[in-house]
Amino acid sequence: MGTTGRLGLDRATRLRWLGVGLWLVVSCVLLASVLVWASRGASWQTVDLRLGTLSLLAIVLTGIVFGSVGASVVRRAPANPIGWLFLAIALGMAALLPINLLLESTVHAFRPVPAPQLWLAWLLTSVQLPFSGVAIIVAVLLFPTGRPEWRFTRAAIVTALIGAVLLSVATGLRSGGLLWYSTLPNPAAARAT
Repeated sequence: MGTTGRLGLDRATRLRWLGVGLWLVVSCVLLASVLVWASRGASWQTVDLRLGTLSLLAIVLTGIVFGSVGASVVRRAPANPIGWLFLAIALGMAALLPINLLLESTVHAFRPVPAPQLWLAWLLTSVQLPFSGVAIIVAVLLFPTGRPEWRFTRAAIVTALIGAVLLSVATGLRSGGLLWYSTLPNPAAARAT
């Protein structure tokens, strides 16, 4: 068994509670975001979601599904990285809607978006999606035991990480505005030479 902490709980039990806590955070953030969005009259959103309400609900369901699966795996096998990877993806999905709501409340004609919100949107569009993709790839490669069982696992993970970094740099430096928020300027846009 693991070592006992200050609360008399072993490491595995603490990890299980952490996994459940992260699932609760994800679920509460997503629910609160939907309630805020609905209380504003289901207003237009700054993120480039082509299908409106359907797209927002897809984000909520994706976050809840990844969070639920992650918490379920962590409850059964707290040392298995697959559950933690799924919880990380869920946290990224949960961050999307509050940031979007924050941007929606600041984006108005003739009013600049404050720098902190602009950088949050940049992080979301340039980092969250590529590295969520890496987390999914790693989870699939480690399935079902949580350990590499294929001799090319490390090479595949390194390749996925390189791809995520390249995609992150490409979207992070693009001059045509932010990827999901095309009306917002990219604060890290590469200068034309």
